[in-house]
This record gives sequence, C-alpha cells and structure tokens, in this order.
Amino acid sequence: MNHRPSQLRAFTLVEMVLAASVTGVVMAACVSLTLIAGRAVPDSKNDPVAALSRANRAADLIADDVACATEVVAKSATSLELTVTDRDGNGVSDRVRYAWSGVVGEPLTRAYSVGGPTAGQWLYEDAVAIATDVRELTFGFDTTRQPIEAASTAEGAEQLLFSMDGLLSLFGATVSSSNWRSQSFVPSLPSNATAWRVTRVRFKAKTSSTANGSMSVQIRRGNGAPWDTPMASATVLESSFGSSYGWQEVSFNNATELPAGSNGHITFQWLSGSDSGNLQTSTLTSSLLGAAFYTSSNSGSSWGAGLLTGLPCDVYGRVTRPTNVATQYRYHLSRVRLTLRSGADARRRVEGVYRAMNSPEVTAP
Repeated sequence: MNHRPSQLRAFTLVEMVLAASVTGVVMAACVSLTLIAGRAVPDSKNDPVAALSRANRAADLIADDVACATEVVAKSATSLELTVTDRDGNGVSDRVRYAWSGVVGEPLTRAYSVGGPTAGQWLYEDAVAIATDVRELTFGFDTTRQPIEAASTAEGAEQLLFSMDGLLSLFGATVSSSNWRSQSFVPSLPSNATAWRVTRVRFKAKTSSTANGSMSVQIRRGNGAPWDTPMASATVLESSFGSSYGWQEVSFNNATELPAGSNGHITFQWLSGSDSGNLQTSTLTSSLLGAAFYTSSNSGSSWGAGLLTGLPCDVYGRVTRPTNVATQYRYHLSRVRLTLRSGADARRRVEGVYRAMNSPEVTAP
C-alpha cells in the first residue's frame, strides 16, 4: 500500500509580521499602564500628606513621654531630654532624648535609654529618626512657680542663757560611780531664734574626802530627763576643786547646736576615783525657773527629779537667728508646647500642648 507523506503547514511571512505588530501594541499598552499607575502612587518623601502623618506620629511620642516624665534633664528650643517612669520592669527609671540639629531637611531623632541596675547609669541606644525632612521645630515650656522663703542666719555673740542662784538651804550632792547628777535648764532665747549652743557653764563644787577623782561635765538635751547622747563634754579633775564650795567654770568649744524650743542639761558623770566631788545644790530654785535637778543611782540608766532642788549655775552660749529673709522660687514644668513641620508645605504644621502629669522640677522658667 502506498502512503503519501503528510504536508505540515508553516506561518506565512504576512502572518508573522501581523503577530509581531499586535504583540508590540499590547506591550506598549502595558508599559503605558505601568507608567500611569506609578505616577498615580504618591512619593512618600515629598508627599505633604505623608509628611504630616509622620509629624503627627512624632508628636504622639513626645506627648506620651512628657506625660510620664519625672525629671527634665535638659531642654532647649530644639531638644528635650527627660527621665520617664520605668518601662522595662527593672524598677529603675528610663530616659528619652529628642533632638533636631536645626538644619533644614535634617530629621528629628529620638534616643532611648533603659535605666541601669545602678541609679544614674544611662546607656542610650542609637537615635532613630521619627520625622524626616524637618523644616521647623520649636519646643516651648510652661512652668508654675512656687515661692520659698530663704532666710540667711548668723550666730550672735556669747550671752547668758540661764542663771540660777542658791539662796535657800544649801547642801551637797556627791558625784560617784553610781550617783550621777544633772541640772535641766530652759534657755532664755529671743522670739526669732532658730538655734542655740552652750559655750561655757559655771557651778559650785568642792572636793570629797579623797580628792583623787575625775568627772565628765556634759551638755545634754532633754525636756525632761537628760538624753543619753552628750552634745559636748569636758573632763574635770577633782583636784582642781577647793576644800570648800567655790565657782568652777567649764568651757565647750564645739558644742552641738540645738534647735530653738529644746531644753538642755548640765550633766555630771563620774569617771574615776572613789568620788568625783561634791556639787552645791539649793532648794526652791529649780521649780521656780521651770527646771529640775535629776539624780541617777544606777550610772545613768534611769533618772529621777528631786522636788524643789536645784544646782546654782550659769549657762552661757550663742544664739542663731535670721539676718534677712528673701523670697526665692521653685519652678515646675506644667506643659510642653510643640511646633513641628515636616516637608516643604508650610500649611502642614503640627502644633500641640502636652501636659506634664508629674510636674517635674526645672531649674528656670
């Protein structure tokens, strides 16, 4: 059987040219559509709406940080650094810093620092641009003012603070290892006194039988019995006393200053010897001056006041009082005002006023 080979038909030249022409038209149309679509999508860098959106997001960050600020570290028209409440849960406050160089087109940056384990350690992360192409940025600060009266004081010349004479029923009180003595006194102060301190005291004493002892003469504080801690002390040898009662004087160069309104004590504490000496006391004097003569029979562990008994004595000292009063002010941040423009459109400006909820203190308005 004879078979005739099949004949395969190819595209003619006319068909090929026609197909190429159609394909070219379609491709040109696609390229045109792509270009048109690309022009329809706004350039985020130059688009005023996008720039305004970035500025608003930056303003929101600033508002949040100002609201929880506890300290204003530094502030200027183009920068702001704040300590803010703890945000990472380590119990230490954090810090945030906003800054713009002032150069048109440069970004507004925000740097964050997590508080270190030791207070005062701040390690900032790399600053991040939160608004680009900044054309205008101004921080303004509203503050409240709190008046504070600051008085300068001065210590006056030595003066008599207390004096008590022994006029009735003079008798002796021995200072020994177990028997300590203490005379309370109410200093006479001017009405505007703020503090006082003792410079010296006078009292009457004589030797005991052996005259080989020593005592500590102390200034203590106490509106009743003497407190345990001396404000000043001096060692006195019994051998410096005479065999009969005579005035003794003890000076204190660096006695601790006591606030006005506090009473004092001259306390006699045994140091050595069988006895430290005898103090001359009197009746009726202490109670008339609002003071009392105290005795401890257990080496100062407890004290008891004697009825109508007192130690004739003089107490000298210096009084501190104001010299002049000046009104100073403490300032607290109440609000931060912000003006921010990102991009060339002058109409796309963000303006806001943000309240500082914690009113952190600032150095100046």
